[in-house]
Amino acid sequence: MNENFTINGRVTIIVIGPRGCRRYVKNNLVVDAGKNLVRDLLNGGSGNAISRIALGTGTTAASASDTGLESQSFIKNITQKVISTKQILSKLFVTTSEISGTFNEAGLFASTTLFSRVVLDVAIVKASDESLYLEWELNF
Repeated sequence: MNENFTINGRVTIIVIGPRGCRRYVKNNLVVDAGKNLVRDLLNGGSGNAISRIALGTGTTAASASDTGLESQSFIKNITQKVISTKQILSKLFVTTSEISGTFNEAGLFASTTLFSRVVLDVAIVKASDESLYLEWELNF
């Protein structure tokens, strides 16, 4: 029996503020550099753990050859990771004072290596009185 090994995921972003909550959900693309990280780990090497999430303003469609965000404007260490059967759930909380602006793209990083990138269908606008909660789900 042959079994394909795939990695896929989904990003959920929730903006929370005095005007209510807005929720955005989008499937992501695991880029070649991310797949190579997994390859190297399976080959007996060591690698960097998924550790940071970035936001940016780029609008060019995600491509397997991407090595970073098109126009990164914010990056932060993951707040919490939840590991379960065939899944890693990375969580990030961004406070009102950390950043505000319009974001069109997000990236999941292992140290400085882009693992996965998503370009959103609708721009996320985060005002200075709003918080942002992001979950990046990877399924194996």
